[in-house]
Amino acid sequence: MTQGRVVVGYDGRWQGPEVLDAAAAEAERRGVPLSLVTLIRVEDDAQCLSERPPYGRQARKVARRALDEARAYLAVRRPGLRVACHVLSFDEVDPEVEPFRSCAVLVLGDRGNHDAPPRALGSASRRLSGAVAAPLLEVTRST
Repeated sequence: MTQGRVVVGYDGRWQGPEVLDAAAAEAERRGVPLSLVTLIRVEDDAQCLSERPPYGRQARKVARRALDEARAYLAVRRPGLRVACHVLSFDEVDPEVEPFRSCAVLVLGDRGNHDAPPRALGSASRRLSGAVAAPLLEVTRST
């Protein structure tokens, strides 16, 4: 069995099924757990910097709900796959702590929550890819 884990940046938007399926397939192929990570922008626990979902006063709650839905989706599609969920602020992304320290591959969608052209990484994806020293698997939009 390969050591480590597959880490996927996930926010529950357009890329949901494609990114989750690709990350789950990679984790199964490697025989490692899958960690779902959602990044939120927060000044503190009560006030967020952005008005877009999942940001706002309930950012952690909304992000946790999206991760719970993703875990339920994967439980049906990939029974037996070990899945951990993490809601972190941008400042909490640290290559020396889990799930990043044991990251064998990082899986990201090709767009953030913005109007940039396709194949433009969003701010969360840029933050994760800049902090994690692991190969990157980029999942592109199928439509």
